[in-house]
Amino acid sequence: DKQGMIYFGDLDGILYALYPNGALKWTRQLSMTIESTPAIDENGIVYIGTIWAEPNYLFAVYSNNGTIKWEFYTGNDIDSSPAIGPDGTIYFGDWNGIFHALNPNGTEKWQYHTGNVITGSPVIGTDGTIYIGSQDDRLYAFNPDNGTIKWRFATGDWIRVSPCIADDGTIYCVSFDNNLYAINPNGTMKWKTFVNAGTNPTIGPDGTIYAGWDTLYAINPADGSVKWTLPLNGQMEGSTPCTSHEGIIYFGTTSDKVYAVNPDGTI
Repeated sequence: DKQGMIYFGDLDGILYALYPNGALKWTRQLSMTIESTPAIDENGIVYIGTIWAEPNYLFAVYSNNGTIKWEFYTGNDIDSSPAIGPDGTIYFGDWNGIFHALNPNGTEKWQYHTGNVITGSPVIGTDGTIYIGSQDDRLYAFNPDNGTIKWRFATGDWIRVSPCIADDGTIYCVSFDNNLYAINPNGTMKWKTFVNAGTNPTIGPDGTIYAGWDTLYAINPADGSVKWTLPLNGQMEGSTPCTSHEGIIYFGTTSDKVYAVNPDGTI
C-alpha cells in the first residue's frame, strides 16, 4: 500500500499484513485457501477471495487492523484477483462463471454469467472498459456502468489466465489453443502467435510482449513476430513474467529456479 505494507494470503486461508522490514503487523483468518492476489483501494481496504471453502466469499478487510468490513457470498471458488475501478467498483470472477461488479459497500452493482468457469483476473482500460477471459473460450469487454457487453472475442480454447493492455489500447490474452492474441479495442483481431498455453502475458518497457510455458517467447507488438525464444528448465506454471524499468524479465519455474533474462533473451 502507500505506506509500503505488504498483504498476501496463504493456503490455510490466512491474510497477512507485514511491515516493510518483514515484521508482522496482523493476521486474519478468513476461510479456506487463498490463491489469488489481494487488491487495495485508495481508502486502504484490502479485497481478497477464497477457494475450497463452503461457502466462499470475497472479503473486504481494513488494512489498519485486519478487521472485516464486509463479505460477499459467491457460492463457488474465487481464483480471480479483484480489480478496482476509478469509482471504487470491485470486479472479479468466480467458478460459477459469474463476473461480478460490487459497490464499495459490498452490495452487487451488476453481474454477468459467462458460459464457464472464470479463473483469470480482470483488467481495466483507460476508458473504463473491463476485460476478462472465461473457460467458455471467449474474452469479454464490459461497459462499467451497467455490465452490458461491448464485444466478445472467441479464441480456439478456454482462457485460463488474465489479459493485459498496451498503451495503444491493444489487449493481449493467451488461450489454451496455445496462441497469444492481440485484439484491437473494438474487438477485432490484430494478430495471433503461438506461445504455448502458459502464463499471463506481460508487456516490457519497449512494448515487447512476454509469455510462454516451457519456453519464454518475446513477441513484436507490431505484427506478432517472434523476436527470440529462450528454452527453460521447467515450466512457468502459475508464474507471470514481470519486467523492470531496465527491461529485465523475472519469473520462476517448476524446476525451483528464478530467472532474470535480459531484453535480448540472454540469461
